[in-house]
Amino acid sequence: MAPITVMQVGDKEVLENHMDYDRWQWALSDKFFSMKQPDEPVIMFLDDEELARICPLLPDPAGSLRSAVLAELRQTDKSTVFEPIDRRLASWRKGAQDQPPPCLPVLAVTVIAGSRMRNDGKFSSAAYYPRLVDLMTSGPNRLTATGIHKHFDVVAEMWQTLDDWIERNQGLLGPSTIRTHETFNRIGYPLSQTVLKASDRDRLSGFFDRLRVDRNSRPSPDQLLALLRLWLDKPRGFSTAFVDLVQKGSGNPLLLAVIAKLAAEETSGPTAAEGRVRLDLSMCIDPEDWSISWVVPIDRRLDRDELRQDNGSLFSIQKPDYGSVYDVVAGCLPQGASLINHRFRATGAKAVLTKNVRQVWILRIDPSSGRWQSVPDATPDEPHVFVVQDNDVAEMDELLTKSAAPGYWKLRGKVFPGWVVYVDVSLVEPIDLSVAGSFNSLGQLLKAPPSLRPKLANGLELRTDVGGRHYLLGGEPDVQLPEGSSNEYVHVVLDNRLPGTQVKANGSLFPLRLAGPFAEGKHTVSVAGVALDFFVHSTGSAAQWEAAHTNGHDEVMPPGGAMPKTRALEFVLCRRGRDAAVWFVTPSGLVQRCGEPPIPLFITGLGFPDSYRWKISVPKGTTFVLTEQAGKLSQPQRIAADPPNFGSIDGQARAFWRRAAGETIGNPDRLWRAYLSQSMEDSINGR
Repeated sequence: MAPITVMQVGDKEVLENHMDYDRWQWALSDKFFSMKQPDEPVIMFLDDEELARICPLLPDPAGSLRSAVLAELRQTDKSTVFEPIDRRLASWRKGAQDQPPPCLPVLAVTVIAGSRMRNDGKFSSAAYYPRLVDLMTSGPNRLTATGIHKHFDVVAEMWQTLDDWIERNQGLLGPSTIRTHETFNRIGYPLSQTVLKASDRDRLSGFFDRLRVDRNSRPSPDQLLALLRLWLDKPRGFSTAFVDLVQKGSGNPLLLAVIAKLAAEETSGPTAAEGRVRLDLSMCIDPEDWSISWVVPIDRRLDRDELRQDNGSLFSIQKPDYGSVYDVVAGCLPQGASLINHRFRATGAKAVLTKNVRQVWILRIDPSSGRWQSVPDATPDEPHVFVVQDNDVAEMDELLTKSAAPGYWKLRGKVFPGWVVYVDVSLVEPIDLSVAGSFNSLGQLLKAPPSLRPKLANGLELRTDVGGRHYLLGGEPDVQLPEGSSNEYVHVVLDNRLPGTQVKANGSLFPLRLAGPFAEGKHTVSVAGVALDFFVHSTGSAAQWEAAHTNGHDEVMPPGGAMPKTRALEFVLCRRGRDAAVWFVTPSGLVQRCGEPPIPLFITGLGFPDSYRWKISVPKGTTFVLTEQAGKLSQPQRIAADPPNFGSIDGQARAFWRRAAGETIGNPDRLWRAYLSQSMEDSINGR
């Protein structure tokens, strides 16, 4: 197939006024069918904003495209309206067909009409043809627009021609996303291209990666959409149009099909440089000994590659059977704390690995390894580690005073010389470095000091890949009220149920579960005008299904109670403190208690406080895990579905079950209730 030839557009003065049909055909071909990304799905998304990026010199790109198309069509409401385009297509079919079919400008207009489908007070968000008529009407002459409406099946055939051409050139182009719909069988073609922009497609890679979507275990389209709605409840950088489309229902009937197609292709990741997969070198800190390492997070498009560093050294990476980072199978990656101050680059046949010098690093616990690992953003109400340069400490202190919950602490120069490490930073608002660029501009993203803001606390929270604030039905959270003056009261309203409740602003906990029973789904509690969203799920809900893909210490059962046939190594991260311990419960009724290990002397020498965490692997055969702090048991966390089969239990187990019956009797998990019930029967029977 011959490469697309770059055509001279002409003088700037001419371009600023008009582009004819042929120039639009070339511009659209170069934008969407350039043969540079054979692994990327082809999505011909166009809206007014995208047109302005394609032709920045045109004062009215949509008007220019419309004029170019109208100039080629007949002014009639009969099927001959498309006769000039049919002649172009007939000539193209007789040739080499090494360029896209010459109907791209016509198809582009139909996509723009779909991108304008929104409720504008005149037409609903599902009305397609009125938008198309507005685009194709030339003054008082509505013949062409009427003809296109009446004979849109001809346009549908053009879409089929383009789809066939893409499929024939799979070696040079990615898979086609052109789809139709059983009900909207004609307009389905352009609507399939209005689902998401290229930037939205790139950001979906983070969603698919968090869900670990692959060919062996991927959800149904309906499950994907339900999980995506949960994921998008927090700002993720997607376009407003895409968020509205996902959250507000069925304005586009092809939404499910296109998202499922991207998930199945596993190629929705960031754009590769020069055809190579772009990889980022990530920082890791082990919370047990605070050792530093550098790793390469997995990109699902790449299984193995050999890379050469700028100094000539070679190393090979390979996707492991388990884990979130590549194994280095030959050579070695550079290591050590000093790498934080230097750039790094390595290039292979299939990938490019880079690391830039940053002003701030944000790390979050990776559940598959139990280590802090660098991430591009920080999400509210989850613990993080921040690493910032010495000369930025004053500003970071000020920002975190305004934006982070109390309890974080910092170490200056202990882990990275010239840098300060902030540990256990829990934000009240999201921080996204990919949007902000550098942390110096993050002040615009931060809100009032946490002591003046309410927040959610306690509850039976489900750890999910789509974010925080997901709770088990019956285990809804409390609201920690803000602290005000001694006579100040605040207004608490749940789900807009007026008049609400007046309570004193004294920093105490307000138990939301007393306002139940709650329905599954999203709820909002408003305290003094500050809205806090959270989700409630029953067993087998979307959030729990999704969390079952996280092989971490707080894994939750998928629907139907079926666990994967193989279990990966799991870790529990336990906070140090008075009488801190973790309990592992087995189906036989026997339990194992692991107390807090001593703090290594070198950790103490670094100046770390005594109340951090330790990491412990989950023994084989464990069904439930409970942690203990100050003599109080946590609620049980289920990690397997084995039913109880108690035998003879020892004194430690009997004492444990007596405590568990008193402290966890209200837990709604049916399997845990079965364990409690059998422990009580055995106690009565004297076993």
